[in-house]
Amino acid sequence: MTDPLEPQLLRRLEPWNRAARRLVARGTSDAAAHASRAVAKTSATAAPRAAVRTPAYRRGSDRLDDLQADVLKLIRSAREAFYVDAFDLLRPGLDPDHHRVDAGPTKAGAAIARGAVLQGYTLEAELAGPFGEASRTLASATALAARKDGDDRWIESWEDRTARALTRAILTALSDSQIALLTAVLAALEK
Repeated sequence: MTDPLEPQLLRRLEPWNRAARRLVARGTSDAAAHASRAVAKTSATAAPRAAVRTPAYRRGSDRLDDLQADVLKLIRSAREAFYVDAFDLLRPGLDPDHHRVDAGPTKAGAAIARGAVLQGYTLEAELAGPFGEASRTLASATALAARKDGDDRWIESWEDRTARALTRAILTALSDSQIALLTAVLAALEK
């Protein structure tokens, strides 16, 4: 049996998912473009790792850092919205004998939701693995492309794999946040 809240939860989650996909697509594309420029600017006689020491490569790496910061802001904003939404979603099913039906979101609650530690991990820790992997593999793809006479297929492959991996991690974080905050608000409403 499907939870009656599921369609509403999915509807409220989707705009955040779309925004995350756009951020990731733009960020990984920018990082890949900078990595390709780094390869193009590296002389054919230079060591392949020389490409990862160029200003162009550093701009690509910096773009991944910017993407991570943008994603953290997006998820924190989504968490605040999920917290506020939870009251409206839950209110129709509350029993006044067992729940505080007059309670609503507070600024303090919204601040807690933005920085909540879920499943034992801060948001930064939860996303550190996927973003660390993205950074490490960008360096590898850039060096391989430089070694293979500027063959951008390594960087294109990096962009595709990384966009999928980051998107999966971010969409999971958004969905987990929504459910965790809904559950927390329901528990807080109990008398």
